[in-house]
Amino acid sequence: MRRGRRPLWGILSGYLFRQLAVPTLLGVGGFTLILTLPLFFEALAWARLGGISTAAVGQFLLCFVPRLTILTLPMALLLACLFVYGRMTEEREIDAMLTSGVPYWRVLLPALTLAGLCLLFLLFWCHRVAPRAVEVQRRQVDRIIDELHYPVLQAGQFNLIDNNALFVRQVNPETGALADVVFYGLSGGRWSGRDQAVDYFLCAPYGQAMLRGASRELELTLTDGAFHWPQPSGYAFGTFARGRIYLNVHKDITRMVTSTLSREEGTPTSLLTLQAERCFSEMHRNPKFRARGRRFLIEWHRRFAHPAATVVLVLLGAPLGILTGLGRKTVSFVLAIGILLAYYISSEACVNLAESGSLPVALGVWTAPMLFLLVGLGLNG
Repeated sequence: MRRGRRPLWGILSGYLFRQLAVPTLLGVGGFTLILTLPLFFEALAWARLGGISTAAVGQFLLCFVPRLTILTLPMALLLACLFVYGRMTEEREIDAMLTSGVPYWRVLLPALTLAGLCLLFLLFWCHRVAPRAVEVQRRQVDRIIDELHYPVLQAGQFNLIDNNALFVRQVNPETGALADVVFYGLSGGRWSGRDQAVDYFLCAPYGQAMLRGASRELELTLTDGAFHWPQPSGYAFGTFARGRIYLNVHKDITRMVTSTLSREEGTPTSLLTLQAERCFSEMHRNPKFRARGRRFLIEWHRRFAHPAATVVLVLLGAPLGILTGLGRKTVSFVLAIGILLAYYISSEACVNLAESGSLPVALGVWTAPMLFLLVGLGLNG
């Protein structure tokens, strides 16, 4: 009886696929948790100091997860390949497979299959889910700012607001009442409705702070205080019964609340349709659109380059795990971190060159993936 052809996907491939899938899922969760921790503690500080509700903070942090998944999934795949193939080499499983006649590509097939599935998943994720998450996060930021009924001030230390320094001994978080206020106006702000073009100094035993809703200005009302500022003929000293300082805190609050969220880098969901086409056409005709057009082109290419990192890093991780035989989790993790740092640092360096115009956009985005792809193909060859 003649033996039939060996199936492309058999028991061995299924075994390897399961061995890779579990650490990949665990790696995605672990890397996402590590990257979210700094944002979590910063958001907790804003919830404590700014009176922001826990639900708003939780929704704000959840909006980061889709963006982080684009990075953490390729990272987890690399770590899984290093760990699984390293452990199997250390336990002589790879040697047993190759000795029994299993070709090398059959050993690598489950990892490439998993990488291909992750690539398709990230293509959908980058084009549909992540842009919408950015839009939701922008709206959430606006809601968080609206919840700030009083300025986020820390008592007993200087608060830098709109390039000015404000020291408050005591702050009532419910009413915004201040005690022992010292204000250094560093060429900014408005004192009692008048713009100040010079540095000035104010102090008062009592004050009141509130955030004006429409203009997003911080209004400080000081009582029974003293002032001092320079004049062409000398210095002006005096006292006042009541005075107000107006500071622009919208950009400060937005920058601190959003943390790593950059409004210029966030891309709308219509990137691949009319808005992108307009930027592409205007980039060559109008100099004002060139910088904006380059950013859109870079974002468009990165939506394909980030998913492609799954295949590139698998082609690197699988042979390195087999060659080194590092099945120990700590050593595999350190090696994975080193490869990831080299990959993403070189990628960001090339992208920065593309943003500055030193490199063409396509070359800047794809240089690092193609170089690492060639290294991976060489290791597998």
